[in-house]
Order: sequence, then structure tokens, then C-alpha cells
Amino acid sequence: MFSFSGHTPSAKRFILHVLHLLPQYNITVQQAIVACSVIGVSANNARVALARLCSAGSVVLLERGCYALSPTVLEQMANPAALGLLGLDDTASAMALAMPSPVWSGDYLMVYASKPLLHRSWLLAVGFRQLEPSLFVRPNTLAWTLLGLEAQAKNQSQAGLGRVFVVAGVDGKTAKSIQALYPLKRLEQGYRHCIKALEKGNDSLAVVLQKLDGGLPSDKVLQDCYALLERCDVLVQQDPCLPAEWLDIGLRSQCVDLRCALYQKAQQLWLLRLQG
Repeated sequence: MFSFSGHTPSAKRFILHVLHLLPQYNITVQQAIVACSVIGVSANNARVALARLCSAGSVVLLERGCYALSPTVLEQMANPAALGLLGLDDTASAMALAMPSPVWSGDYLMVYASKPLLHRSWLLAVGFRQLEPSLFVRPNTLAWTLLGLEAQAKNQSQAGLGRVFVVAGVDGKTAKSIQALYPLKRLEQGYRHCIKALEKGNDSLAVVLQKLDGGLPSDKVLQDCYALLERCDVLVQQDPCLPAEWLDIGLRSQCVDLRCALYQKAQQLWLLRLQG
């Protein structure tokens, strides 16, 4: 299984990880402390993290000492097993997972950004690449309307994005230039490596669950499980959802399916640990 690196994530991030695994459950302060202890976070830092998550609106206080994901966060979790923790609702990958993608007809979404430096980070996150200083482009594979893209930009505080339009086709040279902006081989290789790690992780956790027999999972098992889910989430977040003509999209589907299977095992392990 992919090993926990020893790099301790923030308490806020880890508490959200556990709550994302158990979206229909509440978590007490003591359970949050127990969860954070798995990765070496102190009880005081766990309490502070809960308070800050509550102030930010990510979690809500149901009653004294008992928290849950906020309704806003729950609404964003169209497919929690697939989307994971990293705010994938803000990326091209999450949008593709949340809606059926059309068969690519060879057209492109383009944005002529009024302030390229201001909007560049968000445009890259949703799969655009910078073709010219003010011109960003991506293959139109997300079932977006232009109004949908503009609404999404507004929701992400990207008001004043600039002109947004669809180009039905480009010449062969330009098409190759656009395709060259994406690290296709690296992305496919990343999926293949992650698939092998997920397969091994799922097999290992199946054995762990079978042998627990009412016992509690070890810190090491929970750490490694977190690390593997995290690895997959980062990879999927980096995927701009390119067309099948460019990328083996079956790798993405296989990776997400395996992640969902691991997610379900992680749910069982954390329920045992927090309720034990």
C-alpha cells in the first residue's frame, strides 16, 4: 500500500477528511481528538481546528461538543466517494464527475481574459491552458454552456473574467499546439501507478477488515489509507478531463472506481475506530 509519508496534514484538513468519509454522521470533540491523534495532531490543535472550521462555515455545531458537515458542504458532495477532500468541486475533474460529458466534437472553449494574471490560477484549475498572453483555451468536454461557465466563474469570485466563446474548429497546427500544452504521457503514467497502488491497497484493507474481528484498526492502517486516498485525489484534481482522442480516459474511470472501493473500506475502518 502507498505509505504515509510522515508529513502531518493540518488538523482542519484531516478533520474534513474524516467527515467526508462519514458525511451522514456527527463527530464529537473527543472523536475529532481521537482521529487527529492518528496523525500526531494534539488535542488542543484538534479543538482549535473544529472552531475554525465552524467559523468558516465548513462544519456546524449541532449541540454542545458535537459537529457535522454544513449543509452547504453536503450539497457540494454530489459523489463524495469519487470527489474526496480537496475541493474538487472547483476543478474540471469534479465538474466532469458531476455531469455527463458529451462526445467531443472537436470544438474548444476559449476565454480572452481581461486580467490574465488575476484569472490564470482559476482558469488552469478548470482545465484551460494559456495559448497566448490573454487567450486561454481547452477542449469543450465538460457539457458547459457559455452561461454555465460564466456562472461558475462568478461563483468562484472570478467576476470580470472577459470574453468567453466557443470555437467550432481550429486548424491542424493550432490543434497540435493546444494538445501540446497538456502533459498527456505524465498523466496517463500517473494513473497507471495510482491504479496499481489502489489495487494493492484495496487487497490489503480487505485482509485487515477480515482479521479485525471486532478489534480496532491500527494508526498505521489509517495513515496509509489516508495517504492513498490523498494521492488519488491529487492526481484526479490535476486531470483537466481531456477527450478520449487525446487521453486514455478509461484510466481515469478505473482509478475513480478503485478509489470508491477504498473509500468504502476507509468508512468501515473509521467507524470502528471512532465508535470503539
